[in-house]
Amino acid sequence: MLASCRISSTSRGGEVRGVAKGPEGAQLVLLETDPWNFAPLSLLRSVPELRVGALTLLERAAGLGVECGAPIVVLTRRYLRDLLGERLGEGFAADADSIETERVLILDPTYLVDGALRDLLRRLDSPGRALVSDGRLVAALVRRVALLDALSDPGSDSGFTAKDLLRSLSDELEEKFDVGGLLRIGSVWDLIPVTEMLLPSELDRLVDGRILGDVDEQVRVLGDRSRIHIGRGSVLEPFVTLDLRRGPIFIGESVRVMSHSRIEGPCFVGDGTIVFPGSNVASSYIGPVCRVGGEVDSSVVLGYSNKRHYGYLGHSYVGEWVNLGAGTTVSNLKNTYGTVRVRLGGASVDTGRTFLGPVIGDHVKSAIGTLVFSGKSVGSFSHIYGFVTSDVPPFAVSAKPLVGELFELELESALETARRMMSRRGLSPSQAYERAIRAAFELTAEERRSHGVKRGRFRIP
Repeated sequence: MLASCRISSTSRGGEVRGVAKGPEGAQLVLLETDPWNFAPLSLLRSVPELRVGALTLLERAAGLGVECGAPIVVLTRRYLRDLLGERLGEGFAADADSIETERVLILDPTYLVDGALRDLLRRLDSPGRALVSDGRLVAALVRRVALLDALSDPGSDSGFTAKDLLRSLSDELEEKFDVGGLLRIGSVWDLIPVTEMLLPSELDRLVDGRILGDVDEQVRVLGDRSRIHIGRGSVLEPFVTLDLRRGPIFIGESVRVMSHSRIEGPCFVGDGTIVFPGSNVASSYIGPVCRVGGEVDSSVVLGYSNKRHYGYLGHSYVGEWVNLGAGTTVSNLKNTYGTVRVRLGGASVDTGRTFLGPVIGDHVKSAIGTLVFSGKSVGSFSHIYGFVTSDVPPFAVSAKPLVGELFELELESALETARRMMSRRGLSPSQAYERAIRAAFELTAEERRSHGVKRGRFRIP
């Protein structure tokens, strides 16, 4: 079975076709640049797979609707290539050998495809023309041979930087258009506010007023009923409240919303998710097959993750296969009401955001009563206990209030825990997924060392 959600040729965000037609029949190639700016979420997924608003960056780029009969190619780091190939649907490819046409439209998917970018792409009507913004390559029409020469090792483990890519293509790019005003996701911390900005309008395009599931007559709907969609097989129990006054609500198929819960738009609830009694979910994207309880506000929770019990999750981003134990609560506001600072590239950066919670990577597990401070990065496969007051590297056990130190999570233990959790959803990690996890463990060894993570078996006193 595949490790996580498969990227299909269609999306609930609208029609997305996995065939590209770029200028003059060019093939669309998405280039992943600066992937570590998106850690911890980029450890086990390519940057184009990141979800912002109701769509992934890949779905947005594919929405250009171009056609040439060749697949859309996504070039990612070498250790993720096989895993990405499993997750991509028909009409997509994850290797440079799939670049077939003589003309290639390359695109940095961190620039959101919108009307402004679509208009600018019309300038790329002959090879050697490029769009550049603040020294970064946005898009270019190039010859296939020139691109393959520039990508001497497409999909290296470290990934390309935007500056390296622009420099390597300098001989091919004869005419550069400096452009501005484009919306770009610059780091993992941009995913939360941009999702908050995009979700209302994108859900408005999704909802159609249809109620295809079983809605109890004692469900209360506040606001315009045309701003809702409830999918087939979904059940809303008595005394559920749906508040549409601030935004639309999209509820997928086979969702169960249990009594005395409140969902406030704009909100997306993915297929197969369960919302438990007494929950309050607002302004959030909840992925498929999640378990949701307590209070969730202005957050993204990707597929197969559990926030089953009481506790607060606000202005946060949670990866796949995460389990937040009972009472786990995050902070999204400083006591000073000042802006939240985060660590990015080894430096402290002011986000300019007053409300900002943590980013929590895939396969993180939190113990009961865990408290996570605002703006913290919790690395994939980490286990967290007590107070989390600083960033946690991947594959680490953070229990400083208990033992005063960070310990390394043994790789085989991490793999076995992943297998156990996935089996509870009837899934299992593929060989490509396990290979990617093993590679990620090795690639993040230096990060653990820099955080002072110790080897040795962790035990609670």
